Amino acid sequence: RDTFFPKLTLGFGVFIVLVTQLILRTIGGPGAAVGQGFGSHLVPAVGCLILFYLGITALGRLGIRSRGLDQLKLSLPLLGRALKQLAVARFARAFAGLYRAGVALPETLAVAATAAANQVIAERLQAALPALQRGERLSVALARVRVLPEMALQMLSTGEETGNVDDMLDKVADYLEAEAETAIKALASAVGPVVLIGVAVLVFFEALSFYGGLLGRF
Repeated sequence: RDTFFPKLTLGFGVFIVLVTQLILRTIGGPGAAVGQGFGSHLVPAVGCLILFYLGITALGRLGIRSRGLDQLKLSLPLLGRALKQLAVARFARAFAGLYRAGVALPETLAVAATAAANQVIAERLQAALPALQRGERLSVALARVRVLPEMALQMLSTGEETGNVDDMLDKVADYLEAEAETAIKALASAVGPVVLIGVAVLVFFEALSFYGGLLGRF
């Protein structure tokens, strides 16, 4: 929802350039010079990016995942951190529910890790299982795998001391979801103007190419 405007702007920009190229190539003559402009290289590149995005979205909705793709998501600038926070929030929410239901800690950790919906995060969380099975505190075991932020570990430690592990993990999930939502909204707000400027530059170069080709005929 937050990225709707940037997507719409980019889509209209690419649509305008594509339609302009098709029309002027059909007409021929000086207008065909538009086909040799900046957009002739950028539009296919943007098209490939859009297809890549749609492919990733389709795979995610079908439940098809790969470790490489999950690692790529976490490596994305700015967005990767928000995606990690959402994955950890899902883990914390699932762990709280299972713990509240009375499931043993090792089984709870193993199952809740898969709820993160990210293989990289799940593997790192499950790496804490041996320590947990040796009887170490959950907060200590998770601190070693370095997935949860320091604040979340402190809250979890407090929950262990007061006997409110499930409530604390629910609060951790709320905090991480709020942080991720704020980051995504800020990113979407920044991307909108950038996309708009990019579309304006694209149209400018197309117009420059067209008039350059037109003047070259005289």
